Amino acid sequence: MDTNYGEISILHETVLKYRAPQSEVGTVLTISQDDYDEFFRFNRNLDDMEAVKKEIIVGASWPLRSHQYRRSIAVHSRRLKLVSNNTLTVQFKHLASTMTEWYCDGHQDEDTVKYKIPKLLADELQVLEAEMSAELAMRFQEGETLVGKGGENLIAQQKLPKNQRTFPSFKRAVSMAKRGRSVVISLGNGFYCMNGRDCDMKAIVQSSLCNPGCESLVADAESIPIWLHRFKHYDKLLKKAKTDVATDATITFLQLERDYYANALDQYEVKYAKQ
Repeated sequence: MDTNYGEISILHETVLKYRAPQSEVGTVLTISQDDYDEFFRFNRNLDDMEAVKKEIIVGASWPLRSHQYRRSIAVHSRRLKLVSNNTLTVQFKHLASTMTEWYCDGHQDEDTVKYKIPKLLADELQVLEAEMSAELAMRFQEGETLVGKGGENLIAQQKLPKNQRTFPSFKRAVSMAKRGRSVVISLGNGFYCMNGRDCDMKAIVQSSLCNPGCESLVADAESIPIWLHRFKHYDKLLKKAKTDVATDATITFLQLERDYYANALDQYEVKYAKQ
């Protein structure tokens, strides 16, 4: 999988651990007055408020929809200040941060659980994020076939004593991540940033905007399946766009994205064919 969205996956697991109701499978979710009040406090900008009020009724069963989970993750993870807007943009694969902001609409509001949950989740999240970052850091620090400017720098350090390397040890890498220094994160496109806290993560929106000369950019051969999949995906979209006589902007965007992954594959001499 071409994801390493630690904040989201950890949030999911932790929310289930601390908030999942201890009830039997199949129990009907009944709307309480608190549920009703909270729902409309977080959803003030509904397109058809009257239609929704016919379904959201105190005492009635909750009209569960698959997309509610996505919306709830966006609102409550931002409300609890557990993730950034950029992290959600990556996870949801939105093409613009404004779409993510729309999903998070209402997260500024508070409810009675705000001061009961955040620290518990945030502490566990911080520890796991640091450990995940450290595992990636040591994988790249000791890697042999790295690409990206950051990868070149790590390879050049391999002849140096360990205490002179960017990531001298797993323990040190964990400590650095906890302090916000050199946090290694996935950009969602097969590449990783070794300065994740300060990276704006534009790559997931448009990979070709990611600076190939960035000192923090790194990847290894494990990303080849991701790049190959994405190359084929954009190559197929590009062919269709040309057939459908799409706009020049669309064709240029698709071509830039396809070529970005082609260039990544070229670094490992992986064969591919353009349609």
